[in-house]
Amino acid sequence: MTIHPHWYYYPVVLKLTAQHGPMHRSIIRELSAQETSLPAADYEVENERGTNIFYSRINWAVTDMVGIGALVRASRGVAEITPFGKELLRRFP
Repeated sequence: MTIHPHWYYYPVVLKLTAQHGPMHRSIIRELSAQETSLPAADYEVENERGTNIFYSRINWAVTDMVGIGALVRASRGVAEITPFGKELLRRFP
């Protein structure tokens, strides 16, 4: 399985929101899978409770980035990069 820990996706999420502007989490998930070349089979893996693992990792990455101020919630389910997020991305690509 090639699903990484949620922190692995921090720069991916920042890069995507910087390139595309405010995005819904479902679009962030799809583009993150493409960006990291996630195999289709891994995209569908669920844990024993039925939670999709990749979805969860991306959701936690977005939540953590909102928590530190790198992203804001523009509306329900939509994340937007902040100036601080752009600075993080510039300094730590």
